[in-house]
Amino acid sequence: MFDFDKIIERQSDKCRKWDHAFVCSRFGDVPESFIPLWIADMDFTSPPAVIDGFRRIVEHGTFGYTWCFDEFYDAVIAFQRKRHQVEVEKSWITLTYGTVSTLHYTIQAYCKPGDSVMMNTPVYDPFAMAAQRQGVQVLANPLRVEENRYQLDFNLIEEQLKTYRPTLWFFCSPHNPSGRIWREEEIRQVSDLCQRYGTILVVDEVHAEHILDGKFVSCLTSGCAAQDNLLVLTSPNKALKLGGLKNLLLHDSRRLAAPALPPAA
Repeated sequence: MFDFDKIIERQSDKCRKWDHAFVCSRFGDVPESFIPLWIADMDFTSPPAVIDGFRRIVEHGTFGYTWCFDEFYDAVIAFQRKRHQVEVEKSWITLTYGTVSTLHYTIQAYCKPGDSVMMNTPVYDPFAMAAQRQGVQVLANPLRVEENRYQLDFNLIEEQLKTYRPTLWFFCSPHNPSGRIWREEEIRQVSDLCQRYGTILVVDEVHAEHILDGKFVSCLTSGCAAQDNLLVLTSPNKALKLGGLKNLLLHDSRRLAAPALPPAA
């Protein structure tokens, strides 16, 4: 059982969301009584099972070097199978230090000066910041608004892929900040276009567990044509409130990556 009505005092826990000095450094002068709506950080605690797992580790009292052991891989594979009907393999899994830092690593690994990275606007700020700080061009692909709903403009997407040949496409699914859940046919069309024009599809799926209505379709589904040039980044931090801990990435020899969760406690 989880108590969603319990109010947690967070102003003193040194979190970015609620720390007044940090928020002022980011946004300028704000009143002490501000309500933070700027960052995806829930005000619930982490689930009891997660807290119990950490408690057992802390009470054991040793924090030596560790590694990704078999139980870790088994937990990742089982979670993907159960939650998203996706089959992943142990050899695909690689640990990284966070979703945002992995965007930087990906640019460093695949881009050279003068290359461009496509992303759909409105866009999560760190997408564009990663490209700018790594010295590559941002290729903005604006989403269309039709009947109060964001849509991918596939004609413009194909025109930009064909004309500019971006090395990477930073694609957010579900989309942040709009909350748009992409349909399976849209995912397949995105994948097909990347395959056709040789663009590496880098997918942020960290918000997949927050869907209330509709169906999330992972870009790792078997019909995804671009699985030989696909990276999928996910993290347990949005669903389990672990934003201050490491995020994870899955990867195989074909540059394929997928979601990961912590090992079972």
